[in-house]
Amino acid sequence: MPVAATKSSERTKHRGSNWSRDEIILAFACYREIGKVPEEHDTRVVRIAEVIHRTPDAVVYKIANLRFLDTRGKRGFEHIGQMDKKVWSEFKEKDDKLRHEAERVLEALGG
Repeated sequence: MPVAATKSSERTKHRGSNWSRDEIILAFACYREIGKVPEEHDTRVVRIAEVIHRTPDAVVYKIANLRFLDTRGKRGFEHIGQMDKKVWSEFKEKDDKLRHEAERVLEALGG
């Protein structure tokens, strides 16, 4: 099988599945680092997408969901899951803790 096809199938492995706590932590840490919803070609987004086997678009959408919480519904996408809310509540005012947890997740996932 060609390399490109393998990468594509790997990235869509989680398509339609719920996001895990660890995946949301990575997206939230990326949002906090950048301070806005990034483009799908941003190197940080691409790295997260590769590590969690999702598309860069999916990572950007998740970040937009988290932005909705950050702006109290004024910006971002309103399709918020329960795990999004839990991660948000746990880390919303704890950027250092979020950064350390994201580093732990990246290491655990081989990123």
